[in-house]
Amino acid sequence: MSGARESTSQTFACESAWVTREKVTAAVAAAESVLHLGVLEVLDPAPHPWGSRRVWRVRANTGGIIVKFWRGSQVERLRGEALLAVGAVGESSIVTAAAAIGWNRGNPRTLLHSPSAYLEDDTDVWRECTHAASFYRLVEGTEASTSDAHAVGQALAALHQAFPDTMLPDGPRWPVMCQVGTTDPELGGPIVVAQQRIRQRAEDLAAMSTTVVHGDARYDNAIRLGRDDVVLIDLEFCRRDSPLFDLASLVAPARASDGSFEMATAAQLSQAIQGYELKAGDLSRAWWALLPTVVLAHYATVALDLRAHTTENQRVLQLVSDLVEQVDDLIADVRRLVS
Repeated sequence: MSGARESTSQTFACESAWVTREKVTAAVAAAESVLHLGVLEVLDPAPHPWGSRRVWRVRANTGGIIVKFWRGSQVERLRGEALLAVGAVGESSIVTAAAAIGWNRGNPRTLLHSPSAYLEDDTDVWRECTHAASFYRLVEGTEASTSDAHAVGQALAALHQAFPDTMLPDGPRWPVMCQVGTTDPELGGPIVVAQQRIRQRAEDLAAMSTTVVHGDARYDNAIRLGRDDVVLIDLEFCRRDSPLFDLASLVAPARASDGSFEMATAAQLSQAIQGYELKAGDLSRAWWALLPTVVLAHYATVALDLRAHTTENQRVLQLVSDLVEQVDDLIADVRRLVS
């Protein structure tokens, strides 16, 4: 498809945090000429760990489809995922968007059509879009769990090796922890301790090699296709960063019924790292030494992102507090098991 071609459309907008069925129907109709989906039926919101209604199921003649909605700064994150999508043909470790449309007040525009390798390359067009919708094939399988740790580790290694030179708009996120002032009373004690450790290792962190990472590598962002095969989904936070940040995500892979985070056992985490090393090679001694700091940097950054969400912020702060006390022993136990 050529440069600034617009989708056949209706004018619509998502002004509410809750995406309505009517808005989903309008978005799907707007993208129909691009996707050629056939007869469509909007089903229901897909389950989401944060209770969001951004993700919906749609049934079409061509099969099941997932539609995800974006607004504001989220649209820039979609651009990062779209950059992967055009180069991901044949890459079996991830599911990326097949197409995406964006809009402001006028007719939606095609931002991505990965089957034809089309990606809108005008950054001004992306910036002008206050809302967007992306479309994915529905993956038939079951949500992965800690019992799939080995397979998830392999899938992450495959992702890290598949896109070594891809440039994404977002870079490493850990430096933000060095920039936030320690005098901010809203940060909380665990974040201050994490900052101190990160600053002590800042030079080593900066020297780490980077690649494309998933950015939110949890088990509920992986689908089990078969006994030993998983595929990674929801690459909204993909970026260039150290591969260790994806492994750090697996340190707290589950949430209890009250919403609190549960840390992985050493056995579970060692399975993930063994799966990773099977494809990517053994972690170096330097990486093992940095992993506890990377874990703290990952979850402390999540806590900063959630400062406006009091309940979730408190849950992550509690996790960071627990990690400050336990992460060194946990990683030491994991290393013994992996060795």
